[in-house]
Amino acid sequence: MDNIKININFSASDEEVEIFGSSCEMLSFKNIITEFERDGNQYAEFKISNNCDRSAYPTKIEYVNFILSIENNTFKVVDNTFIISGNSDFISNFICNIPTEYDSNSNVSYHVHYDRVSFGKLLSSESLDLVMAVS
Repeated sequence: MDNIKININFSASDEEVEIFGSSCEMLSFKNIITEFERDGNQYAEFKISNNCDRSAYPTKIEYVNFILSIENNTFKVVDNTFIISGNSDFISNFICNIPTEYDSNSNVSYHVHYDRVSFGKLLSSESLDLVMAVS
């Protein structure tokens, strides 16, 4: 099992997951998901090297799973695992919206809310909201 150096926090009370990292870390995260999609895998699991102070977060995210599925497109947390599950259109759209650098000329900002408000047509109503940022 490969490691991903990225920071993932989960707040059950806010129903929100936060992913953040340096430009290099976010680009690496994006490349891993792109490779998962390109290879046509149905499932992949990665260990997270989470370096942030998680004292404010009761759930320690240690793994991220990618699941290609015809089921609902969702972000969810089960125990210590963040799960990204959905169809190929959802996974492709998610990849396109991962911020990798702060560039005022970029179509994707350094801070992206991938939530049920902005992406309601893609995300299931049972999904957690997601915030991604380059830090």
